[in-house]
Amino acid sequence: MLNMREPKDKDECQSFLGSVGYYRRFVDNFAGQAEPTTKLLKKTSKFEWGEAQRKAFTYLQSSLISPPILSYPIRAHVKIITCDASLVDQETVVAYGSKTLNATQKNYSINDLEAMAIVWAVNRYRHYLSSKEEFVIRTDHVALVFIFESDKPSPKLQRWKACLMGYKYRVEFKPGKENPADSLSRLV
Repeated sequence: MLNMREPKDKDECQSFLGSVGYYRRFVDNFAGQAEPTTKLLKKTSKFEWGEAQRKAFTYLQSSLISPPILSYPIRAHVKIITCDASLVDQETVVAYGSKTLNATQKNYSINDLEAMAIVWAVNRYRHYLSSKEEFVIRTDHVALVFIFESDKPSPKLQRWKACLMGYKYRVEFKPGKENPADSLSRLV
């Protein structure tokens, strides 16, 4: 991994991102960190390797040779999905996940974005979650607790709630300053 050289064109950049992308769940905020290099792959973009791409390349390269602070999920433990994670919790990270928003999603309200993050995380990590055992969805967005408990959410939120119908879960509020995912999302 250390012997990889910086990409000189779009093909080499795509090859690099494909190689490191395989390990994306072990890299904190992969999508955000890789964004300067992924932007170069757009058909409308000219390949210009600059300082932002160099930093992204170095970060991704070094993150794959550093020991991850991840652990295997323990079946008997309650699973917690923290959208937006706490540096004061006695919990361990099983996987990191991040997603780049498309143009439409960038126009969503904060309620919709936070709800979408929950549904995305549950779907992405469904193999860790059992439909029989309750898990906790922790958010720093207090309105989501009420929205998920509401009988009359918006049509979009109803669809997202329907995606979670096969699971036993409860939504908990945890203020941003105590929520590690919040601090991680602000680094981007």
